[in-house]
Amino acid sequence: HAMEATMSAPARQYTTASANSAAPFLRRTWNLLSDKTTDHIVCWNSDGKSFTVKQPELLSAVLPKRLGVFHETYAGFLRELSLYGFRCVGNDSYGVPVSFTVTNFERGKFDNLGLVKRKGNYGRSRRA
Repeated sequence: HAMEATMSAPARQYTTASANSAAPFLRRTWNLLSDKTTDHIVCWNSDGKSFTVKQPELLSAVLPKRLGVFHETYAGFLRELSLYGFRCVGNDSYGVPVSFTVTNFERGKFDNLGLVKRKGNYGRSRRA
């Protein structure tokens, strides 16, 4: 029985460690999306694999208060999303990106956040 306990323990620890190892930006964004009181500003889409910023001008106002790690502008939020590989999957009527997705960032799957990684070449020269 001791062998069974040792083999099953790492699987449980992995999911917890995965969420704990996620970047603060990802954890706080996921928590903001999961907060029903901000659904009029930003919310999960029905598929649970993407989200939409309904009111970018209001998101800018809540970012510094709610999340602490974002730049204070919507443009800064978009830069952060890009660093983690989020893709735009929808624009508003003015062409502003408002819907985003990235693999492993899903409603109800907080433990997967640690699988979303920052792009490796950010901040480095693209020349060899």
